[in-house]
Amino acid sequence: MMSLNTFSIAALHANAINFVITGLIIGKSNVSKFEKIERQDQPSLRGVIKFLIRDNCDHFINVTVWGTYQFVAEYNSHFTIGHVINVIRSKVSFVRHDDTFNPITSSPLELTINEGFGSIEFFDGDVAEKVKLLRVPLKSPDLALNLADIASTSDDAGGLVDLFVLVAKLRPTRQIAGKLVRDVVVVDQTVPGMYLTIWNEAWNIRSDSWNEMSTVLHLINIGYKYSGFHKSIVLATLSRTIIIVDPDCERSKSLKEYGQSSALILTELDYCEPDLSTIKTVMSIQQILNRLNDSSGDSVFYSLTYAMVTQMDIDGWSPFYSRRCIHCNCRIKIKDTSCEKEDCSLFFAESPLDEHYISYFNIPVHLTDHTGTLQCRLVGDAAERIFGCSLTDYLKLSDSQRTSIKWKFLMERCTVKLAIKRKTALRFNTQITIVDLKVANPAEVLEKILVY
Repeated sequence: MMSLNTFSIAALHANAINFVITGLIIGKSNVSKFEKIERQDQPSLRGVIKFLIRDNCDHFINVTVWGTYQFVAEYNSHFTIGHVINVIRSKVSFVRHDDTFNPITSSPLELTINEGFGSIEFFDGDVAEKVKLLRVPLKSPDLALNLADIASTSDDAGGLVDLFVLVAKLRPTRQIAGKLVRDVVVVDQTVPGMYLTIWNEAWNIRSDSWNEMSTVLHLINIGYKYSGFHKSIVLATLSRTIIIVDPDCERSKSLKEYGQSSALILTELDYCEPDLSTIKTVMSIQQILNRLNDSSGDSVFYSLTYAMVTQMDIDGWSPFYSRRCIHCNCRIKIKDTSCEKEDCSLFFAESPLDEHYISYFNIPVHLTDHTGTLQCRLVGDAAERIFGCSLTDYLKLSDSQRTSIKWKFLMERCTVKLAIKRKTALRFNTQITIVDLKVANPAEVLEKILVY
């Protein structure tokens, strides 16, 4: 067998033949399949997949594999991001100047493997140094923009951009047209939430290991555009996108520190109760609904409303309290005594705490006036203040005592102060929370209630 020359990416030239390049896979495309007409007009199913490999801090190159769909599917199942591979006897060519689909690389060349000509194999040596390249930025972190730099872009704008972001929320993967897709909410110090849709299967699988409020992403050539559905700028991975996870740099450390700050802890109790004396803007229920539908308004506002409490089940079978993990602040099921997340289990294994959760009032309430009905919630400290007892004490009350508390408010015209938060990237649903509730003075209602 003819011996192989060993090249680095930097030393590679267009006339190179019979060579091997060793590199770390840092990017991988989805498999594309298509039909090709062969001899006797018989169609055959073909496929193509692309890898981005890196052999040091400064150099990286694209590798394209062509062949029958079965051949390409085998490469897809064998090799993925994080593997160190040998690219053997590939064809070398110059990158087309009009190439808008592949990641931009440091090399003016690209490698191609066709079924039967060239191959990829696992590198059988020490991979420790190569694997470290997964966390080395491909570009200077200083060149990346903040989310605020694109958040205010006009409706028709869009394009590619480099960003440094923190993973705030991971939504479950889903199938769209046979493709695995995941929505991620990302933040930085300038914007409290922006949607990122990951269309790449390899990155969707790797995102299972990302941690909310901890994992930092260096997004290179990420697509952005205005979404009429979200009424904001959204991000999406494209075929040119490169992602570096938890890059080893100061900007990454700064974002991680920001993520651990109390300002980003997100729970159902995610509101700072305002000074109740400052809530003086009287609004009917219809006016509240109209303002919620006006996307140009503030994401948080407060209202003083005169309405009848038409539903507040705190003495029947309906759930009226919830639990949240004291470590990650996520909601857990009432029947559970601990959070199922792996990092929480590890935390509690080393913790002397007897209880792993906090229980709090979480009561659905319906308010009705002459303009409509509003569904809201009475939660946490506000509920304890309004009822005059803690949740612990309330759970000790008899059914008749609970019913007595309920009928102090049910079917009564009340003065209600509300904190209203619109749905955002980080807040998946609109939150309408009662912060104060008392039976109204009829004279006050007559004086202040609005016709509309």
